[in-house]
Amino acid sequence: MPVNPKRLSDRTGSPPSTSWTTRLKLTRLAQRTLPLGRYKAVPDGNQRNLDRVESNGSRKALLRGHAEPGASTSTSHQIDVPLADDGFDDVEEDQLAGSEDHEELLAAPDTHKSVYADVRGVRMLRYTEFYQYFVLMGLLTGIGLMSINNIGNDAQALWAAFDPSTTLETIRARQSIHVSVLSFCSFLGRLLSGIGADLIVQRYNLSRVWCLFASSLIFLLAQVCGLSIENPNLLFLLSGLTGLAYGFLFGCFPSTVAETFGVQGLSTNWGVLTLAPVIFANIFNLMYGSIYDSHSHVRPDHKRECLDGKACYHEAYWGTFMASILAADCVVEHQTPETGER
Repeated sequence: MPVNPKRLSDRTGSPPSTSWTTRLKLTRLAQRTLPLGRYKAVPDGNQRNLDRVESNGSRKALLRGHAEPGASTSTSHQIDVPLADDGFDDVEEDQLAGSEDHEELLAAPDTHKSVYADVRGVRMLRYTEFYQYFVLMGLLTGIGLMSINNIGNDAQALWAAFDPSTTLETIRARQSIHVSVLSFCSFLGRLLSGIGADLIVQRYNLSRVWCLFASSLIFLLAQVCGLSIENPNLLFLLSGLTGLAYGFLFGCFPSTVAETFGVQGLSTNWGVLTLAPVIFANIFNLMYGSIYDSHSHVRPDHKRECLDGKACYHEAYWGTFMASILAADCVVEHQTPETGER
């Protein structure tokens, strides 16, 4: 007959041994891991049967006897759950108080919890992470929206300098192609961001914030293309990389916010952070417009036209190039405040 640790503790007056606490920890781990509802596990050999019963919001693990020889194990919802020997179901948590294993069990981190528990609304103003996310969101969306809103002007300026005989209809057709490239690459970026975030978290045990670092690097590469491309036939590199980075940004940023401030107030927190593009996107677009206007002239039909090629907007992409570096540095500073890893 197995020894009851509760009776043993009552007789000796000391906490149960490490083996009993280890078994209790394994049992609690199984209770957290196995799904809710009622199911029955029928293992083979010397393993025990486990019934999971949900009653009045409580969870109980009930040990049953050995399976009868020749009994069928083909019933629905059956899984194999290896359990330790009998004798630990009567262990009370207060019996473990003061033991090292008990303290370790209480201090064990939950990888599914956020950095801060349920922080929402104005309470985010107390945390440095909010300001880092706000600036990061503003910089990256401002960079992306400047190219998205003005890719047509880029194409028109490049075609005017590359081949002045190009008709207006041809330029408009090229502009439509860039819009399609932006849309498709944005979709692709959102798809890849989910796969990349899961890979970073599960395989490398890193934060999803590093996905924002990847978005910053893609934006940086896009600005290099904007600064160097003179042939309008290669302008799809700028629109494609911009769409990819923009989709990557919005694919992983909401889950990053939830990972930091909790999922309970995600809708409120995400709504507050999406106010950043209102500020930064206008700043970058006004910068582009003023630079483009300074190199353009007014046609007889009262429309502005720039014939200087990439010089029409060159300074604007220098500004977004520096903003991309600042965004990447913001991610690194967020991840390495003291110890170099978060």
